[in-house]
Amino acid sequence: MLLRVKRPNKARENLENKLLSPNTIMMGFLDPFDVNHENHIIQWQKLGVTTISLELLPLTADDPKNAQAAMSRFAGRLALQDALQHYQGTLTKKVTLLGTGPAALSAAFYARDLQLPVQLFGRQERYRQLIEAAGIIYYVLPEAEQTDFIRAHLTNQTIIITAARTIGQKAPLLIDTTSLTILPDNAVLVDLSTGEGGSVVGSKQDQIVTIQRGISIINVSGYPKAEPKGASEAYAQCMVNLLVEMMGPGGEIHYS
Repeated sequence: MLLRVKRPNKARENLENKLLSPNTIMMGFLDPFDVNHENHIIQWQKLGVTTISLELLPLTADDPKNAQAAMSRFAGRLALQDALQHYQGTLTKKVTLLGTGPAALSAAFYARDLQLPVQLFGRQERYRQLIEAAGIIYYVLPEAEQTDFIRAHLTNQTIIITAARTIGQKAPLLIDTTSLTILPDNAVLVDLSTGEGGSVVGSKQDQIVTIQRGISIINVSGYPKAEPKGASEAYAQCMVNLLVEMMGPGGEIHYS
């Protein structure tokens, strides 16, 4: 059994594939929706490798086995810190967050602690009491025309973080070209939808793209690396909790 955090780079992956045996089980963040490379999942399947991608496990956000949620909490807060450092404009810093998962909520509460104006967009009414009790404006997205709905609330928003995702699906495109045109000069967008095509038009994995009027689109796949000790401990504990549940009394691994 091979436990890892992320996939290696392509050169390393090609070397590993020569050594993996048909009875290998690989578990970690395996980028099942990566559209930037050849289909690595198919390559592992051809080798007979069983893969368990943490992005696809149907676990609740508070489940102690949920490494995705644990890392997302680090990523949300660190993404906001990164955005605030990159913003070079003169307008008051105002924060827009898309999503109600651990990353978005972590960033939202951190922005609240910094006494920044915050608005958050989600798809479920059940989050309203929690979010509004913290002094954060909350909008429930309609079933259709979500991009248009969000765009109507982007005037003078200087910091936008997209962290909307559904388990087993690619991240939705929520900030389109028209939305970018109404943002103020030097606005900063952080797209946390790494390896999934992106929620911001023009987002490129692990790159900072600067477009017209100094607007920056940031995509970082490894924000938790900025706090390696805490992130490593949190990740390792989630993996231990997951393995304990998967392992039978004789050490065999059960999965479905």
